[in-house]
Amino acid sequence: MVGNFLAEDNARMESSRLLGRLVSLYGEVNLKNSTLSLPVDLSISITRSAGALGPDIYAFGEEIVYDVKVVNRGPVNEEGIKVRDINILGTISQVTSSLAQTLYNPLTSTWAVGALEYGETAELKIKALINKAGLSTISALVEGAGVDETIQNNSVVQNFCVLLSEPTPILGPTEVCAKNKYVYRVEPVSGASRYTWNVPPIGAIS
Repeated sequence: MVGNFLAEDNARMESSRLLGRLVSLYGEVNLKNSTLSLPVDLSISITRSAGALGPDIYAFGEEIVYDVKVVNRGPVNEEGIKVRDINILGTISQVTSSLAQTLYNPLTSTWAVGALEYGETAELKIKALINKAGLSTISALVEGAGVDETIQNNSVVQNFCVLLSEPTPILGPTEVCAKNKYVYRVEPVSGASRYTWNVPPIGAIS
């Protein structure tokens, strides 16, 4: 059984397993050949290394370090803990964990934490190279084998911005003759997917 049960008088559970609470307001609680497991509170947080252009502003090609932290806030130990749907930006170059036996699978975006005692913390550091410009979102969700009643801290979502480098000046002749062909160029900007050239109308050129 899963849930919380409240009795006004005596409460008795026999040959059962309850994941939750069994409470009596005015009587006694008796367990016979039964197992009572309390809900556990798991929390997750993500911190990032500061961007070169600001706390939440990064440059294309910059190295970023994500620190994913899971805490068992109790009141009991928990097993079967995993962090899933880990959505991060960048090409991963290194992954380290504070718990040697834990594994991170980049193919499934899952970190198998395993068991954590009450008050214990596990950390996963992911180093990556930013490979996409624009507004980016990172997220993750933690869950265990039992019931977590405090779901507000089971997931995390963050937004940040990645900027391209400034474009260089357009190179080419500044004086031209009508009906002739000329070549202009700009130096490539890493991460740019396209370039837009704005040419004034013919009548505006002097």
